[in-house]
Amino acid sequence: MIIQRMHLQFKEKAQRLNSAHEVDLLPYQIDDLINDASDIFVEEYCYKNQIPYEASQQKIDMLESLVVKVGDEPDNQSGISPTLVEEQGGVYTYKFPLNALDHNYLHMVRAFEKIGCCNVTNIKFVQHDDLNNYLTNDVLKPSKTWGRLLSVLASNHIYIYSDHQLETIGLEYFKKPKRVFFGGYDTLEYLEAIRSNRSTEGLYSSQTESVDSDINENYHRIIIDIAVREFSRRTENQNKLLLTRDKLISET
Repeated sequence: MIIQRMHLQFKEKAQRLNSAHEVDLLPYQIDDLINDASDIFVEEYCYKNQIPYEASQQKIDMLESLVVKVGDEPDNQSGISPTLVEEQGGVYTYKFPLNALDHNYLHMVRAFEKIGCCNVTNIKFVQHDDLNNYLTNDVLKPSKTWGRLLSVLASNHIYIYSDHQLETIGLEYFKKPKRVFFGGYDTLEYLEAIRSNRSTEGLYSSQTESVDSDINENYHRIIIDIAVREFSRRTENQNKLLLTRDKLISET
């Protein structure tokens, strides 16, 4: 659904189009509501109760456009080369900055070591307070023989623990939903970059063409309903808030 259609449907649902029931919102205000709703859509409806997104076909369909695969190709050049931090007691510690990925990182799906052209070893993510126990336990610690690698996420990096030197790893992760943009105005981020004499690359200005959502179009109606719910909450329209909440529950 193009962003202009999303704006129109938002107005129809939230503002009773062509009436004075609500104060009309400007394009940047509706863009902000739709962008907030996209973030809520991912967190609230695709990770509800910490259920993995592949727990149902509906959740897979909801998020498939946001899943990025790195290193799934058979050649070793397509993966990521982590940096060796230290080697201590036979354990190699590697790290890789998540902000170096091609897309804005949101959630990790899986990570794996690439071995040759076809073989992989899955990397197990553990809790920080369990890491020492895993690293010192002969049954749980990293082992190339038994195909065990450990990892934690910290300080916007992925840290990997191995008993051998790594060359290439692969990742599957969720990228952040693309920020929609109706067009015709300068965003606050763009204006702040201009004021601070910083690069404006990737920022939306009045010269930028409209940008559509990259979430599966079949679920744009839910995003619009969430945007209406957020608008109603912020304007304290309790009746509309309850009606929208009931509709969202029935759809998801």
